[in-house]
Amino acid sequence: ICFLFWAGCAWFSLRQGQKVWIGAAFCPLLCALLYPAALPLVVVNSKLPESFLRPHQEELDASRYLLSSDVGLGVTLGWQFKRSDIVLVGADGELTYGLSKSEGSDRHIPTEDFAIWLAQARKLGQVALLVKQGKATDAAKEWPEADLTLSSQRLLLLIYRQQP
Repeated sequence: ICFLFWAGCAWFSLRQGQKVWIGAAFCPLLCALLYPAALPLVVVNSKLPESFLRPHQEELDASRYLLSSDVGLGVTLGWQFKRSDIVLVGADGELTYGLSKSEGSDRHIPTEDFAIWLAQARKLGQVALLVKQGKATDAAKEWPEADLTLSSQRLLLLIYRQQP
């Protein structure tokens, strides 16, 4: 749509000659402003998870623990909420070396140990887990049942409320 608009403006300015040349100059600016609105929600949420996290800020602010199953999502959580205590569950990726050090050992939970860790952590406060779903999988089934499940396209937010 954006590029059709650009082509239409170019065609119009060519037909009108010198009178409307400024319209052709503004076409790239208008396309840059219209392009984000034309992106599908799947692309926006997978590349810019902030748009998914913003509406759920209250739930995430109330969480004592913020966890992520993806390194990139973990960075986004830390940046968005100005927290340095993000815990990775399962995937450690390029952080394997740092997480194996003594100061990083409490920042990673193996997937198989998550249910045990979760039972203990819920006694201390609310837990929020952000997961990136595969295209054909239902990621909610891979994790313990949450008190609140929020999803949008390929992102899944599981909220585990505090338990006595």
